[in-house]
Amino acid sequence: MTARIHVRPSRSLAVVVVAVATLAASALDARANCFTTPPKLPIAQPRLQAQAQRTVAAQATLQAADTSAAGRQIVGMWASEFVANTPQGPKLWDQGFELFHEDGTEVAIDNAVPPSLGNVCVGVWKSAGPRTIKLRHMAFNWNLDGTPAGTFLLLVTATVSADGKTYDGTFESDSFDVDGNVLPDWHAEGTVSAKRITVD
Repeated sequence: MTARIHVRPSRSLAVVVVAVATLAASALDARANCFTTPPKLPIAQPRLQAQAQRTVAAQATLQAADTSAAGRQIVGMWASEFVANTPQGPKLWDQGFELFHEDGTEVAIDNAVPPSLGNVCVGVWKSAGPRTIKLRHMAFNWNLDGTPAGTFLLLVTATVSADGKTYDGTFESDSFDVDGNVLPDWHAEGTVSAKRITVD
């Protein structure tokens, strides 16, 4: 679990005041530079090593809205948990909240890294069988000093339970440097499970 930091109300108010003043002072400069600063690294869709060996194309395909049974079952919000296979045995690897949309897109926030290092990921998904989906999920990786470190890729195959309240599956992930080279030490694979989050 991620440690929680509690801040006294008076300190919270001071932080808010300082943040608002800082934003106001930098608004004009930010507006001027927003679209003139070049990207810090090229955007590419890397391939997982296992995919390259199987000669599976790395490009994610755009898809129309999914109206299949799997599509209707996965749409919604989920609390997910990833357990990696390690030499020491299964180990909790990540936890997150995911949103699957009807149009075949997905977004997630997780607690593997702090927000300053990029804990928001986006993805695309499609049906792959009865109540089963495949997901391609991507994000940028960052160094501690805020410079780009490369990209992250996660592939998931998951099957929604018959009652639509849970899903289980497998995952494989890799990270890549700014030139698109795989970082072998960051490879992970294992299982994923999730519970649906509802309003009531």
